[in-house]
Amino acid sequence: MRQGYKIQGSDDSPVKIELFLDLQCPYSKKAYAVFKEVIAFYGSDAIEYHLYLTALPMHYSSFLALQGATIVHEETDGTDALLAYIDACFDQQTTFSNAITAKKTRHEIVEIFSTLAKENVNEDTFHAAMVDWKYTRVSLRHVQYATLRSIIGTPKFFLNEFQLSMVDSKTTLREWRSL
Repeated sequence: MRQGYKIQGSDDSPVKIELFLDLQCPYSKKAYAVFKEVIAFYGSDAIEYHLYLTALPMHYSSFLALQGATIVHEETDGTDALLAYIDACFDQQTTFSNAITAKKTRHEIVEIFSTLAKENVNEDTFHAAMVDWKYTRVSLRHVQYATLRSIIGTPKFFLNEFQLSMVDSKTTLREWRSL
């Protein structure tokens, strides 16, 4: 039932790094920036990188953000478009914080994510997909997989399927290099 997105690397790489994120989580935003630095530093010759998105219950708009990621991935060329959407979400994260969206309708919140996805998915397709059970089901599977892996907060890093409890949103590339 593995869900998530392979970002780089070979399936037979001896090292696998996995990152679980919530697109509304400010700590995930920080960890994702370092994750990109780790990928750039180590490359993909010997390391396989996986990214998993989930929606934590305390982040009211995160499931819609996750559903947007599912739509972008499924409706486009895949990883590049997905990463562009994730970058856009983290760049504009304050526009869908709990405080900002508390009095917004679902349609108004979906419009935020539609705008973030517009580089890769047209608005009509995005809005139609947001009410299509096919995309909701895939997005729910992402959350279920994170739950199976005992993810109750983000970010969470795993190295060869073992959680790196000492790695969090404050961990720098320099600290990664000493692991």
